[in-house]
Amino acid sequence: MASYRVRITSYEPPRVRGVEVPNDELTGSIEHDLELIFRYGQNDFQPIPGIYSVSVGDVVEYNDQLYMVKALGFKQISLLEYEEFINLDERKRWFIAHSD
Repeated sequence: MASYRVRITSYEPPRVRGVEVPNDELTGSIEHDLELIFRYGQNDFQPIPGIYSVSVGDVVEYNDQLYMVKALGFKQISLLEYEEFINLDERKRWFIAHSD
């Protein structure tokens, strides 16, 4: 199993959720692997008491890069963009996460 960290941004401050993905399902394709991290980050697959499932606006750490979960797909962001994002109020974060 490969382990990934997801920054759950709906908490103040954000909390980190670990997500395990079976090695044989990973392909090295960024979009595919991020989709797997999202799927296995659901409490239906890997329940973690007291922590939310991975959702829009959360940030996945993948191969030393950050990827925001968007309404459709993922967007690579820098550490500075992440820090600016988490310092916004909840409505602005929601708007950014749900926009193109």
